[in-house]
Amino acid sequence: CSVHNIAADIELISAKDVNHAMVDLAANRSMARRYVIDIAKTLNDETPVEGDDRIDPRDWKVHEKATIIPKEANAHANLQK
Repeated sequence: CSVHNIAADIELISAKDVNHAMVDLAANRSMARRYVIDIAKTLNDETPVEGDDRIDPRDWKVHEKATIIPKEANAHANLQK
């Protein structure tokens, strides 16, 4: 809360580093870290998103209580292993 000068520690990352941040989060290497993606400055049609061999989106599962609207937005449902 700003009244008590309490704020979260964040790491500002570019859009191309999202996959690396996901690996760190999944491995609990960044338990006390919050990633904030600088979309305005780092994402456009020519942004190369760096892949990471340690993650495979086909292994991801949508939380059982999650609602995806529209259903077509569930990219994971269409991935084949």
